[in-house]
Order: sequence, then structure tokens, then C-alpha cells
Amino acid sequence: IANLNNYTGQIGIAGVLFSPAGNSAVYSFYDKKGDKKHAYLNLKTGESSGITGEVGSVAFSSDGSQYAYLASGEEGGELLIAKGANVIKRALKTRAANLEIAWPFDDIMSILSRDKNGYGDLFTLEDKGALNKIISYQFGLNVKWSPSGGEIIFSTKDSNGSENLF
Repeated sequence: IANLNNYTGQIGIAGVLFSPAGNSAVYSFYDKKGDKKHAYLNLKTGESSGITGEVGSVAFSSDGSQYAYLASGEEGGELLIAKGANVIKRALKTRAANLEIAWPFDDIMSILSRDKNGYGDLFTLEDKGALNKIISYQFGLNVKWSPSGGEIIFSTKDSNGSENLF
């Protein structure tokens, strides 16, 4: 993160997600008022741009050329796909606020949604817009995709709080 400070001029960097190739990043920082902000940074060109809205989960495409993020506002959330500083696609509108996104394939994203009681559902969102539920209503659901995106491992918790791996 110290090197990222040199690129951004920010000293209050709170978090960073690098693209798979390491040539760009989405980072969060605190401004002088103490408000959390988010920005995109191209590490090759030095291009930096702010990301508007309350940003939740962020994921890069497998080749790193695009990124997706959940932006929430007064009217709910929206899953946006951006390239550099520009939003190129509005992929999904949602009322859910607690989503985790991953982009394991070029043409498929995954969306993990958890309710306030800790139960989760896993969806895939295809490039063509189809939303499919692949895991339904599991307590303590956690998901990890393989680097190739071809395999998934997930865990749930039983009523005793013990973790079960699948």
C-alpha cells in the first residue's frame, strides 16, 4: 500500500483490490472530512478517477480489463461494470445491501447474498442477463472460486456452529 500512496497522493488508504495482472486497482480512502471514498487507478498510465456512490463489493474480470462493483444509494443498489473511469454496463438493480461479487469467468459473475440472520444464496449472473440461483438458503455460506473459475468450494454452518466444507 505504501507504493500506492505514491501514485494516489492519499495517506489514508483503507483498502485496495488489484486486478489479476496487477496493472490497475480499485482502492478506498478517507478524505479530509473522514468520509470513505473509492477510486480506480491505472498503475501503468497513472489515470485515476473517483467512483461515485456508496461502494460495496468489487471484483475484476479474469483478464483485469474491467471491474464490477455494487454501488448503493437512496434507491437501493446497482451492480455496475466499468472499464477505466467509465461505467459501461448497468448489470443488475437490487434492494439487497449485503452482496459479495466475484468474476470467475469472462461471461459469468457470481453474487453471494446474505440476509440479516446469516443465511445465504449464491447466484450466477450471465453476460446475457440471466440470473440463476445455484445454492439456496444456507446458514453461514462462504464461497471461493478456483483461479481458473471452473471449480467452486463452499462451506456452511450447522445449528451447532460447526463448519461443513463442500
